[in-house]
Amino acid sequence: MEHLFTIYEDLSLDRLADKLNNDFYQPIREKCKQVAAELVIDDSKEAMSRIVILIEAKQESLLSYLRTLAEKSGTGHNCSNCSGQCDMGHAEHLMGIKESHIMIGSYVTGIDMNELPGELQQLSNLIADLVRVEEQVLVPKIWNAQKKINAIN
Repeated sequence: MEHLFTIYEDLSLDRLADKLNNDFYQPIREKCKQVAAELVIDDSKEAMSRIVILIEAKQESLLSYLRTLAEKSGTGHNCSNCSGQCDMGHAEHLMGIKESHIMIGSYVTGIDMNELPGELQQLSNLIADLVRVEEQVLVPKIWNAQKKINAIN
């Protein structure tokens, strides 16, 4: 388990965004689509569809935010000098990560693991690893970058 975190901890925020996409978001998205095509139970198919939608939202919104935050942090941006028109949604992105963990957990519990036990267990493990990396590595990195640019009080 320790090894899981060490490969992500030393990455810059923008490199972490790329690594999350390559190691988790894209593989989970593809695996869900593959598994959904083989499932019979409609509730399980629906859960897979919702996971894909959630992951695609992360790919679109969160990854963009991480790259922008990394750029601002790297260039010495200071949010306290902004005119109050900040539209980055710093707090919303942190809350969104937590909310996505709750949502993805509820979707996974909606899947009948007996349909494709090996495939679904593999997917479940990948999702569990993603949640741990986001909670243990990504959230603290976001928090630190936000503090560095005075985006939080």
